[in-house]
Amino acid sequence: MVERKIISEEDLQYFLLIHPLELYTSLNRDFFKGTAVEKTADEFLVGAVLDEEEVGFLIIIICVVF
Repeated sequence: MVERKIISEEDLQYFLLIHPLELYTSLNRDFFKGTAVEKTADEFLVGAVLDEEEVGFLIIIICVVF
């Protein structure tokens, strides 16, 4: 979809990463506690900037959860 310019990379990142993080942590801040993405999710939630490798890792893990 990004290659066809249907959505931007930022929109795709929001859809695959930010939205699920906000969804799962909105009611339970510790949803990712004890998982492989705990540290990265916590960094995102406190406003830290994630590098591309961390973003890719979170996208893979969250897609597996769905």
